[in-house]
Amino acid sequence: MAQIEYNAYVNPDGLRQTYGTGEAKLAKAGDIHDGVLHVSRAIVEWNKLRLFGDGTDPTTILDYSTRIPKSAVIHRATFQVNVDFTGGSSPTLSLGLCDADQMDIGSALTHTGVAADGLDATIVMTALQKADQIGPIECDGADINEVTGTSPGGYLLCAEAGTANFTAGTGLLSVYWSAGLVPTNDL
Repeated sequence: MAQIEYNAYVNPDGLRQTYGTGEAKLAKAGDIHDGVLHVSRAIVEWNKLRLFGDGTDPTTILDYSTRIPKSAVIHRATFQVNVDFTGGSSPTLSLGLCDADQMDIGSALTHTGVAADGLDATIVMTALQKADQIGPIECDGADINEVTGTSPGGYLLCAEAGTANFTAGTGLLSVYWSAGLVPTNDL
């Protein structure tokens, strides 16, 4: 039996297009394929980060649908500031990976290969200013050029505020990874 869908049609190129009064939702994260490498991206917003010192796990999962698979090689990660990060008492930002079971690898579990601050640990607030950037921040955490662990569900992108809380700031985290390649500094 055919299914009828209202407010949509398939154009001559086979692209499904919708129309009507609904608005598109802005994607906050996603994956693209850049030749040999995959790129997983997520927006980091100051008001979405868990409060510093609030509870036992300060890690914020940036998106639950964007995953890096188990045994992938993290070749590179960058962070592009879109809106300057500000805050009292000089807060810091850590970027990393969390187990897809939503447990923070760096704090809650001991696991080889990934950590909640493994992409970049404690980026100081002065570095999170657009005026100080010429291109994105090149992340230099312990997980760069390493193979992720073997969690069956893969790994999620995460962020963490340290020292204090931010009062403004937005940026784009991009993680370049591959499946089945060996770590190299040449990519």
